[in-house]
Amino acid sequence: MGRELHFGEKEVTLKLTGLTSFFALKSKVTMPYTIIKKAFVDYFDAPAWMLRMPGTSTVFKHL
Repeated sequence: MGRELHFGEKEVTLKLTGLTSFFALKSKVTMPYTIIKKAFVDYFDAPAWMLRMPGTSTVFKHL
């Protein structure tokens, strides 16, 4: 699930890789700077229920 931003002189190119490009049905999206009206950059803090701590998972095996 990867993505890369490439800033050119007249446009921004978003390159998608892996499963992201498969589900988006595209691997590259080009956007001219003139259509971008607002940008927001923030960090994503995963909620505690999304974190998986070592040793907390149970593996069920058939004997």
